[in-house]
Amino acid sequence: MEKSFYFYLIMVPLIFSSLSCQKELPYDLTEQGFQKFLRHYETAVAPLMTSYNQSQWDAYITGKQSYFERTNMFSLKIDSVYQDKDSYAYLNRLKQKGIIEDPLLKRQLEILINDYLNKQIDPVLNKEITETGSKTEQIFANFRAEYNGKTYTDNQVTQILQTERDSKFREAIWRAQKTIGDQVAPILIKLAKLRNESARQLGYHNFYELAMKSHELDPLQVENIFEQLHRLTEEPFTEVHRQIDEVFARRYHIDKSEIRPWHYEDLFAQSVPSIFDINLDTYYKNTDIPKVAADFYASAQLEVEDILARSDLYEREGKSQHAFSFCIDRKQDIRILCNIIPNERWMETMLHELGHAVYDKYLDPSLPFILREPAHSFTTEGIAMMFGGYSSNAAWIQKALGISDAEKKKIEEVSRKNLRLSKLIFARWSMVVLNFEKAFYQDPDQDLNTLWWDMVEKYQKIKRPDNPVGNEWASKVHIATYPVYYQNYQLGEIFASQVLNTIAQNIYQTKDLEKVIFWDKPEAGNFLKDKIFKVGKRLPWNDMIEAATGKPLSAEFFVRKYVQQ
Repeated sequence: MEKSFYFYLIMVPLIFSSLSCQKELPYDLTEQGFQKFLRHYETAVAPLMTSYNQSQWDAYITGKQSYFERTNMFSLKIDSVYQDKDSYAYLNRLKQKGIIEDPLLKRQLEILINDYLNKQIDPVLNKEITETGSKTEQIFANFRAEYNGKTYTDNQVTQILQTERDSKFREAIWRAQKTIGDQVAPILIKLAKLRNESARQLGYHNFYELAMKSHELDPLQVENIFEQLHRLTEEPFTEVHRQIDEVFARRYHIDKSEIRPWHYEDLFAQSVPSIFDINLDTYYKNTDIPKVAADFYASAQLEVEDILARSDLYEREGKSQHAFSFCIDRKQDIRILCNIIPNERWMETMLHELGHAVYDKYLDPSLPFILREPAHSFTTEGIAMMFGGYSSNAAWIQKALGISDAEKKKIEEVSRKNLRLSKLIFARWSMVVLNFEKAFYQDPDQDLNTLWWDMVEKYQKIKRPDNPVGNEWASKVHIATYPVYYQNYQLGEIFASQVLNTIAQNIYQTKDLEKVIFWDKPEAGNFLKDKIFKVGKRLPWNDMIEAATGKPLSAEFFVRKYVQQ
């Protein structure tokens, strides 16, 4: 996950992989012993991981319970390997004794210790977490909003919010979609308590802290970045929010004090509303979106035809309404799930998901199995969001659709304003999710509805409904099925700005990041392949970023481009 790169979610599902418990096989405290451990690890993990991913893919494209159950089965089989305490003790002894000197082996050891750490909990508790989490996934896969005896897909709900002018109908359809929260909330509260219990068993205060640290993020560092963005965006966001209120008041013939969440054009007010005099959907209404995307990527020497051939691109009953990228086997079986209709939002979504996919495709195949993944979740999100953003870039649209110079000029200034507005809006929305999840896992028993709307009012400046549906917080798919993940989107935005700045200076010889559009620029595609994609997890994310861009991760370029104007 709603507009483009924020709606569809977009991530490769998290996989727990490990080595079958083979206590009869001794592993020496040597590099040779660790290499033997790694060979057994991959032999056990690779087929289980592939089966898990295939089952999850089947579950999302059909919505059938049998596939969700099959996914759970493989997840638990994989988890049971991570739960081997002898293997975990062996890995820790290798680290404590400083035996491993080879850089690739040392990096694999770091990753494995984090992976095993997550599963050093009671197996009964782990099974309950897995099965409880699966219930929420199935609810989201099968949910359709109902109003006046009619069901609505997410695409239909979004279309209503983008076009309907009657406030009462907007409110009704918004409320109908939010009822999923009441179905999911009790399960999520239970799940949060189970996750917290697992974190405490591992020596952490709560699941939020465990999730951050086990994915190589320092919670304090992340929170400081978000707090800095909060301060820096407060004044410009207040101004753009005032402009949005003025447009909405005129559009819906209401006083500004009456504006509520359903007056926005997506369910969470996380994407840019159409407050400027332009509708980019008109440019895409007769467009073959997969073909345009394939031609674009190919022009930068990033081939996606094989990915599209394996993908499931159009909506149908029972299929998940969101969007995902799947790397089934950590090799070349890469595919995406979409629900395309010809508009700008789905052009953006297609570009976004293929951004994840090309990252996976161009990982160095010679890398060891454990390192054959993106450097971090936020680096693949950053690449995906960078590509997704081109759907509203005037120069990109001209190359993609062949519009005239006059048409390009007509949308150019508006698209620049739109881009800045979208970055500010999403930054503030990401603050809502990050701070809500932090507080949620600190105390799942608090009044979560009040907490949610407190966050929305503070960061998005949107007034809560006079009579909330109840449990609106639980209607956000990420909170339900991808916990403590959302910070990766904003960190990805920061990363993408830094990558674009490097490409702008070194390849395009410009300081204007909007001129970097990748069309017919194989050098730009090759930069991504050589400096980012091929590296995989060979280096920690901070080292990879510094090697690729010449600087550690910094909000400097994001702030300069989208805030300080």
